[in-house]
Amino acid sequence: MQQAYPYPISSSLFDLKSGKSLNVNIWPVMAKIRLQKSKIQKIYLSTGIGLQMYNFRFAKNITYENKTIPTVYLDSFSYNKNKLGFTYLSIPLSFTFKTKLVDKAWLVYGFGITGGYRISSFTKQRISGEDNVKNHDKFNFNDFNSCITGEFGIDNYFRLYASYQLTALHETSLDQHPLCIGIRFGGI
Repeated sequence: MQQAYPYPISSSLFDLKSGKSLNVNIWPVMAKIRLQKSKIQKIYLSTGIGLQMYNFRFAKNITYENKTIPTVYLDSFSYNKNKLGFTYLSIPLSFTFKTKLVDKAWLVYGFGITGGYRISSFTKQRISGEDNVKNHDKFNFNDFNSCITGEFGIDNYFRLYASYQLTALHETSLDQHPLCIGIRFGGI
């Protein structure tokens, strides 16, 4: 039995399981141009091409359907797994600053933007004792995204980062903008 939600939909309907919701970025092709170098300061402009992936695990039993008018509803089933995933082909453009702290230790901080094209979106749901049900579809999601990013850390060890999607996740009706916070290891 499905319970349809008339708009506006409560944002609590989309509450996530934070420990299981992930954002993964893979940048196999990166280029870095040094703009400035001194004994205590370095500045770089970086770009490349890669994949930006989101996996949202929902706390509530919501289901996406792609109909003439895309629908999101609260389902009566109790899902063991309820996941929404995206993959974007992305191009980042960022400025990175490195300031020398002590010998061989550099503080790294920077900001930038990322533009991407959605190459995949899907839902994956599982009810106890049954197989996974996957649905690959557009679900009213925007084909393009743009994000602002920032990072802060110690060079060649770790970086904390944040990414906020400027474009709405959906083409119409819902106005959601994912915010991701995480850690990077190593890095350029």
